[in-house]
Amino acid sequence: MPDTEPDPQRWRGSEPWFAPVALVLRALAWLLADVRVVRPDRLPRSGPVVVAANHVSRLDPPVVGVVVYRLRGRVRFLVVEELFRTPVLGWALRTTRMIPVRRGGGTERMVAEAVAALQADQAMIVYPEGTIPAPGEVLAGRPGAGLLALRAHRMGVPVVPMASWGLDHRGHGRMRLLRRRATVTFGPPVDLSAWAERDDREAQLQAGAAVLAAVRSLLPGPECGGRDR
Repeated sequence: MPDTEPDPQRWRGSEPWFAPVALVLRALAWLLADVRVVRPDRLPRSGPVVVAANHVSRLDPPVVGVVVYRLRGRVRFLVVEELFRTPVLGWALRTTRMIPVRRGGGTERMVAEAVAALQADQAMIVYPEGTIPAPGEVLAGRPGAGLLALRAHRMGVPVVPMASWGLDHRGHGRMRLLRRRATVTFGPPVDLSAWAERDDREAQLQAGAAVLAAVRSLLPGPECGGRDR
């Protein structure tokens, strides 16, 4: 466990730069994609929520982030720590209070920060795969995502799956980077009751797998496990 527990009050404070950064991202998302949103009613409009998403390319974070932002306001991502040190993007991540994920550095601190944000009624977006899969690659759910889902479930916080498609790089030329057709769809909350009293590593892996399976079930086509509904 971290030496000191993160304070939920940090997430309730004033953020004068959040709205301007969000405005820029909304413009970027509009340039990148013409988005159709399916079953937005499944995303709670207030209160804490964990949104679990598939990661198809570097284009999807601004697009899905803006979709969630437009539906319910401020949203947080779990972001690999290295990106916080990049010019401009790092400033935007720090300014909007995204949560760093340290590769190989354990998950407890990251999960504790995310739990504090949930205690302040925030929306958290997490990628259970942890990274962008290579073409044809099928990744397992990460234990950190599973641990966050279990802690959220224990708090009574819904874990809502969200799938997007149309934003990957495969088969697109350079000009297709702009205004491509994309879909974002939400599913019903994931049932994690089978691991309600556990957060050991095996439970983390199983919960992460369950969350990722719920996300993949929303993707179109039998090869993806389901269809948007």
